[in-house]
Amino acid sequence: MMHPTKYASMLAEKMQRHGSTAWLANTGWAGGSYGVGSRMKLGYTRAIIDAIHDGWKDKDVYNGTLKKLAALFQKNFCNFADYEVGGDSNLMQEILNAGPLIQ
Repeated sequence: MMHPTKYASMLAEKMQRHGSTAWLANTGWAGGSYGVGSRMKLGYTRAIIDAIHDGWKDKDVYNGTLKKLAALFQKNFCNFADYEVGGDSNLMQEILNAGPLIQ
């Protein structure tokens, strides 16, 4: 297992090389943590993506959750702000800048 920023840099490099864009959807585990719960069923993941494409009924709830998740992302990645990725001291800042921003 590698540091999360190593995976981020590998993904960024491949996307830049191929001119790709992507949305990452982490639907993870349901019913408890790893070893207790189970992997989210693919049908649920598809339903989530369909709901994203179709729009959300309660935009205020959606926006509140969006801001909460963005704040959690930023807080988590601050733990790695001084981490050097692949010998590049600027790459971690690029990763942080590419993350969600709270408006």
